[in-house]
Amino acid sequence: MENSLNKKKVEGKTGKTLIFIDNDNLFIEQIHINKRVDLTNFFKFLAECRDNKTFIYFYYTPGDIDKANSSFMGFLRFISRKLWRQLEREGIYFKDFPSAKTKGGVDSMIIYDLAEILHREENSIEEIVLVSGDGDFTESLEDAKAKGIQIKIIGGKESISESLKKIADKVLCLEDILEQHKELVRNDED
Repeated sequence: MENSLNKKKVEGKTGKTLIFIDNDNLFIEQIHINKRVDLTNFFKFLAECRDNKTFIYFYYTPGDIDKANSSFMGFLRFISRKLWRQLEREGIYFKDFPSAKTKGGVDSMIIYDLAEILHREENSIEEIVLVSGDGDFTESLEDAKAKGIQIKIIGGKESISESLKKIADKVLCLEDILEQHKELVRNDED
């Protein structure tokens, strides 16, 4: 399967790929496009075709999860019990971060963690993939780009900010990805 996220080799860089997923943003996009993303397959899709260590950072707001939404609660249990071990065997390191139930809590956590990782490991990072179209991340990603790190953005066609489009090496629309990769779309009966 051809993955539209295939990595372009950066001269002199053989470092890590960091994938930051703003699930609050992803959840809203799923409502707008009226499709549900199969997160397990989506994580694998994001990490495939990489010949370096891949780290997936998954952020969500637990307070926004409806207790009746058993599929997402089941997914969180699956992450903690099985998925992270399976991904690690494949060289993909997964961490999930529940944020405080405050406006911008997920965004703030991603911005803080990205700044900390860049400061600590800037020479070992080759690529950052952000699953969000939120312009709040522009300044942090500009810093990364200035250090020679490739930036890829995945978001909804109508919601990727112009500032992110300007700094990204590659912009991918979630709708196009789901259209090209049907295995990433979750059926209602799942």
